[in-house]
Amino acid sequence: MVKMAWASGTTLGEFLEDNLRNSAALGRLADALAKLAAYLQKEGIAHGDLQSGNLMVSRDGSSVQLIDYDGMFVDEIKDLGSAELGHVNFQHPQRKSLNPFDASLDRFSLIALSLSIRALQLDASLWSKTNSEADAILFRTNDFLDPAGSSAFALVARNTSLATHVKNFAAVCKSPMARAPELADFLAGRNIPTIPIVIAPPRPTAGQISVAARPGYVGAYPVLSATDYAACLRAVGDKVEVIGRIVEVKLDKTRGGKPYIFVNFGPWQGSIFKVSIWSDGLAHVKSKPDASWVGKWVSVVGLMEPPFVNKKFRYSHLSITVGAAGTMTPITEQEAQWRLAGAGRAAGAFTAATTSNQQTLDKIKGVSGPAPSPAGPRASSPAPSSNAQVLQKIRASSGPSVPTPPPVSPGRHTYQPPSQQPGVVERLFKWLFG
Repeated sequence: MVKMAWASGTTLGEFLEDNLRNSAALGRLADALAKLAAYLQKEGIAHGDLQSGNLMVSRDGSSVQLIDYDGMFVDEIKDLGSAELGHVNFQHPQRKSLNPFDASLDRFSLIALSLSIRALQLDASLWSKTNSEADAILFRTNDFLDPAGSSAFALVARNTSLATHVKNFAAVCKSPMARAPELADFLAGRNIPTIPIVIAPPRPTAGQISVAARPGYVGAYPVLSATDYAACLRAVGDKVEVIGRIVEVKLDKTRGGKPYIFVNFGPWQGSIFKVSIWSDGLAHVKSKPDASWVGKWVSVVGLMEPPFVNKKFRYSHLSITVGAAGTMTPITEQEAQWRLAGAGRAAGAFTAATTSNQQTLDKIKGVSGPAPSPAGPRASSPAPSSNAQVLQKIRASSGPSVPTPPPVSPGRHTYQPPSQQPGVVERLFKWLFG
């Protein structure tokens, strides 16, 4: 295992929330993303899970850095296959069924992110109009499945300077994944799939569209009702999306004088689900819940924590702790009912490992083995402190020189014959470490 250098900055999702009204910063971010796309294309590599949580943004948007390299593609390991499917809200609809593993993996994600950033640069109100959050920037997987009937596509297409890009993106969504163009080509209007698509006008009011008339909601995580305590209890330890109507909001201080907020979805005296916002999390919450939030519907995404049981007052509280902007988002009642209509179903493909560590090593060594099985938790191990030592240890793990370089597993072991010139993996590490 190789320990990567710490990435500075904030995640792309947090950066967007903090800079929605900063057109210049969003413009720099869009340009930085285009440069990243050009680099990946030039080197013939792909990240595999490009999304708002795996891109760190620094220097007011002028620089982006990738993190989380579990699913990265480089040509040397193409025979190992894909290790994950990516976040559904940033992936082509065919990603789950086809699960390809090549240098074009990031094309769709880059187009979706680039279009979203450029749209927000022109109209920051799109963020709230599309119920955007850290895990969904303007578009969701439901929009990719039906762009012609998508309110998000319709709202973005209202801007005449983006209308053609929106129509082209809709064509990319409805075409085979392999036909997604490079970001530079997309922005220039080149190599766009030819599919006639008419984007429907935005829905006049949410209340005029029934839940039954909309395609089923596909969430990135399992969707639970905040009033279903039993279902929430079964999800302890899992990352989930909880939808509910706020019943109580408690603002108080700990014995040490630190402020906190509890957002309850039922009377506190019973067995309920709640949201906890502790003092360290309050700094990340721009719109802090208070009594005016009672009756509002929200979507909460996070890790379901074990219940806190008070035997004296006979209550049991399950909770998700809000510790960063974007984990609790107000939504309309109709939006809530639409998402809850599929509560209890498995989430859309988020991340799915297809090979175990041992099978990966066997493939590198040329050893055949049993059929792939889901990978378990990956163990960590100490790593050198300096970048030069990291690269030296990677080279040292290669063993005897052989005529053809064996495959590479990014972030773990790199096999590089000493006599060869620096290859794509070494260039990749130099780029990652700076």
